[in-house]
Amino acid sequence: MSKEFISYIGQRIPLKWKPDYYNGVLNQAMTVLEKSGVKNTDFIVSGSTCVVWNYKPGLVIKLCTKRVEYFKHFPTASVLSFRKLVTEQFASLLLPIQEILYDDEHYFIYVQEKIRVLDLSEITIDVLIQILNIVKKMFEQNLLTCDLISPNFGWHRDGLLYLLDYHDMKPATEFLQKTSWSKIIRCLMEHVSYLLFKKGFEEHSGESIIDWKNETNMMKKKFGADYFPEYFVTLFKSFSSGDKEIICNNIIKFQTILSKGITHGDGNNLVIIPSSSKHIVSETDKKKREKQYHMSSVSPPSTHHKSENKIKKHKSPSPPVTKEHHHRDHDHHDHHDHHDHHDHHDHHDHHDHHDRRHHVKKDNLPKEKCLQII
Repeated sequence: MSKEFISYIGQRIPLKWKPDYYNGVLNQAMTVLEKSGVKNTDFIVSGSTCVVWNYKPGLVIKLCTKRVEYFKHFPTASVLSFRKLVTEQFASLLLPIQEILYDDEHYFIYVQEKIRVLDLSEITIDVLIQILNIVKKMFEQNLLTCDLISPNFGWHRDGLLYLLDYHDMKPATEFLQKTSWSKIIRCLMEHVSYLLFKKGFEEHSGESIIDWKNETNMMKKKFGADYFPEYFVTLFKSFSSGDKEIICNNIIKFQTILSKGITHGDGNNLVIIPSSSKHIVSETDKKKREKQYHMSSVSPPSTHHKSENKIKKHKSPSPPVTKEHHHRDHDHHDHHDHHDHHDHHDHHDHHDHHDRRHHVKKDNLPKEKCLQII
């Protein structure tokens, strides 16, 4: 192994890995990386749980630490069993591990398909439904990661949305018992803000997200009731219930509302903005939206009439269940500077998304054009 390569790896790994680097613990893993052809120009991103490089065409190679929640909670689990868990219990939901190149007591290296990460501007009804399918499946399998930020999701060539970063999955029961539910709500608030208002939660609300990181503060702020429609708030509240069944049932109800409450105008999918003044950022915006609404000849959809243009309800796939004895969990990092996949699948590797689950057309209408949600 060349001195140049050793020095290069030392510049790319997270700070917490430095003791292993200096003590030679990473030597064998670095040798595998060098033999695999990893170069400085292949680097994509370094996160707290892994470092990612471009590998062969259409693939990435990842050096990962075993100091993650999954292996902390299941110390007897192997990387092979972890791979089987992802493949069998979360088929079409978590991006599979294609090949394991190296595995020791502290680190492992694997190959994964390179796909384009989700951008917040792409959040649509269909995308939110797909994200919630992943969340529901994790609760059902008692394995959960709370880091549901957009860089941790990506578009596969089959048109489906996958969760990319799941090394820190842990038992969902622990998530419920420790009442550490605010993080998952904050992530969903950001997605919903882009869905409804085409802007992030902080910009929409005028509040710092830091003020929402504490569970007590989240309750005092009524789970965002001043900024979101009631059924969104009901979903957010369900995560504080401590009951997986309540959470999953509320996700299903919420998905049903979304799929039935959106209409199409002129063949384009309209993201609906609530008309209540408390959901509008300013009086100017409010007056502008009201004027445009009254000028529109399109009426809100009826819940009793099924329009051919409505989005079909998405059904979550039913993957096979593995017989592994390990608990099924996996939560992403608890840190808030989640970056493991921000570039993991770089933005130049575009897949055409006309083949997504529901073939939903991308919203290309002006931001101000809106209807009232039913």
